[in-house]
Amino acid sequence: MRTFQQQRNYERLEQLPPQLDQLTASGFRWVWEVLSNLWQLPSSEPKVRQKMDSSGTLYWQAYDPLHHLTIRFEDEQAVMEWLDRQIYRRSRANLWNIDG
Repeated sequence: MRTFQQQRNYERLEQLPPQLDQLTASGFRWVWEVLSNLWQLPSSEPKVRQKMDSSGTLYWQAYDPLHHLTIRFEDEQAVMEWLDRQIYRRSRANLWNIDG
């Protein structure tokens, strides 16, 4: 149980506005989040996940965002070969395209 003086001090502290550094930090954090979301470009990198179908069989699912293509692979080696071909195609396609 608080004394009368402790309660009064507590109430006074509760009425204080937030400190300037806390407001500044939260303001910068908000601005950073907004700006990073504006400049965040969708990745063109393939995304690969290991999944399991309804019968319990593990498989690999790859998504190529450049071609909007989803492919299912039964083994990891096939995924690795596909990824190698994707990287080769991209580097070869951009070989003479200096601007990107």
